[in-house]
Amino acid sequence: MLPPKIQTVITKRPLGLILDIDGTLSPIAPTPEKARLYPGVVSLLRKAREHAHIAIMTGRSIDDGARMVNVDNLTYIGTHGLEQSSHHGSDTRIRRQAGFCQCRPVR
Repeated sequence: MLPPKIQTVITKRPLGLILDIDGTLSPIAPTPEKARLYPGVVSLLRKAREHAHIAIMTGRSIDDGARMVNVDNLTYIGTHGLEQSSHHGSDTRIRRQAGFCQCRPVR
């Protein structure tokens, strides 16, 4: 049985889950290119999206994160929030946060 506080949270609607890739859905790898999802993650994400809005947040680019997870109808958030998509797949809308970062030379 789940603790009462968790039961309260999971009965709220709409339910949403935000998951990171590196270190959560996949083990930390020596290089980003060598990272692979844990076995079974894709099928669990497909099941979870039937019950909740699932967002994948990553420091990777949105395209790299979506390619690695490769599950449609999820929200992908890349580059630590600078890129966002709604339901990556056939109806993808990517918004890059213009003007979010300002770079100045160090003196």
